[in-house]
Amino acid sequence: MSLKLLSHHSTAREIKQLPGYPRLKPAYILKINIGNILKVGTVGSGQNLSLVETGTGTLTTAEGYDCPVDGEIVYGADWLLNEPDGEHAIPNLKLLIKTKDGAILSSEYTGTGVFSKPVLDMWAGDENAKTFPFGISSTYHTFQSGDPKYKHLQYKTFVGNGRFVVNDDRSITVESRISEVIPSNDLDC
Repeated sequence: MSLKLLSHHSTAREIKQLPGYPRLKPAYILKINIGNILKVGTVGSGQNLSLVETGTGTLTTAEGYDCPVDGEIVYGADWLLNEPDGEHAIPNLKLLIKTKDGAILSSEYTGTGVFSKPVLDMWAGDENAKTFPFGISSTYHTFQSGDPKYKHLQYKTFVGNGRFVVNDDRSITVESRISEVIPSNDLDC
């Protein structure tokens, strides 16, 4: 079975910007090193729940983004629902991030992930697994902070595109490229 991505359109080179639709502005790069995986069991309508603990990780600013954040993950876990079809998963990740200037950010994301056989083999420890391209997941991100320097982030809308990175030591890093959704200001479509 070959690798599946969320959308065959994810490799499209030319996507038109139509009036009235939002644009995306590259904002952050989130890297989460995976820790322990605890299989909880079946819930809901046949979904398998796993608790995926995060290890270390970082949140850094994409080049040119005007709301810089430079921080390290101090805690995190993903309540991952694997769909009964065996090909999709729904992440429910919660993180605490400490910025280099001492602020604490709370961050969450959810969305959709594709878990075709190559991805499942990677999770099972396949020694031949390699880094996957972006398009494994599509996510919606939120940020909150009581620090006035970062509080404005909770009023922005962010989406992400993810992949799995298989490191030299065979550990796994989830990497998300996060963009701010910029609303259209078009008057007339």
